[in-house]
Amino acid sequence: MFKFDEVNHTYTLNGRRLPSVTEVIRSNFGDPFNSREWYMQRGKALHKAIELLCQNKLDWSSVHPEVLPRLKSFENFIKDTNSEVLQNEIRTYSKRLQFAGTTDAVIRMDDIMYLVDFKSSITPEVDIQLGGYSILYGGLIKLMAVELRDNSYMLKIVKNQKHAERLFMCCLQIHNFKLTRGE
Repeated sequence: MFKFDEVNHTYTLNGRRLPSVTEVIRSNFGDPFNSREWYMQRGKALHKAIELLCQNKLDWSSVHPEVLPRLKSFENFIKDTNSEVLQNEIRTYSKRLQFAGTTDAVIRMDDIMYLVDFKSSITPEVDIQLGGYSILYGGLIKLMAVELRDNSYMLKIVKNQKHAERLFMCCLQIHNFKLTRGE
């Protein structure tokens, strides 16, 4: 049975802990995603607001002022690109490869399906992160990062999806090697 512990942000499969996509990347690169507590809480609140907005359940008065400009940027991104959110916050795992993750969204834009990760800032490691999510999702759709800034956004489409997947697999192998050494 696959489970996600919201409090500790951990995944388990039949009682065995699985590393997350982000955890695998951190074990290789340190913390490229700026995971200081304040930023993590703002990101968590933004992701929840996006999820509720996509479900037409968002109470706008509940949105924190620090999150509001980025949520408006998300709204503008969807409107400007004429995109449709098909799924969001998709938790999945690979039984064969023994890792898990939560994909932010699957959208349709210009009749093309994209697996999307929403970011506060796009770092070079985002291709590797999206490569991991692509493996979890089956590698069937294109990959995009959307940087949500205060009152603006920026898109980054991964040009070489197979390369991104291979890079993630290298990171996963190194992560697993480190575990065997007790690191």
